[in-house]
Amino acid sequence: MTLALTLQILAAITGMVGATLLRKPSRWMPWAFVAWLISNPAAIALSLMQQDYWLAAMFSYYLVLAIESTFNWLVKPMLEDRGQ
Repeated sequence: MTLALTLQILAAITGMVGATLLRKPSRWMPWAFVAWLISNPAAIALSLMQQDYWLAAMFSYYLVLAIESTFNWLVKPMLEDRGQ
């Protein structure tokens, strides 16, 4: 299996897992952003390998949003719970 195919599979599966976790309200919704922390770098790497720079830019922006959302939905509440 080539690196490009591995990245495609990783990005696709973790991207779909993230989308599935957000399909309806549940306690698992915030974990969608964690799935996208895996999906987006894989998609960025694949886009760069294919010299598709605008697609890489889009996935880079999505990665920034996933990092911010992971902090807001998961890390911050855990830190606040420890502080109480």
